[in-house]
Amino acid sequence: MKAVCIRTFMDVETGELREEGTSFDTTPERLSAINSTKYGQLAAEVEEKAAEASSAPQKPRRRTRRTKE
Repeated sequence: MKAVCIRTFMDVETGELREEGTSFDTTPERLSAINSTKYGQLAAEVEEKAAEASSAPQKPRRRTRRTKE
């Protein structure tokens, strides 16, 4: 699962500094552990379906003529 950093924090398990706004792969258990610290919520789950939909190319819209009234 993908997660995005809400606040910059040091990931103790991996030893990495996670910057605000960056995304990373994690497990639901690890995300729960990250957010259960005394510092509050540090990361949030990213909706993967929404990310796939936004990256998919869209069909060009058909142009129609406007009629004069």
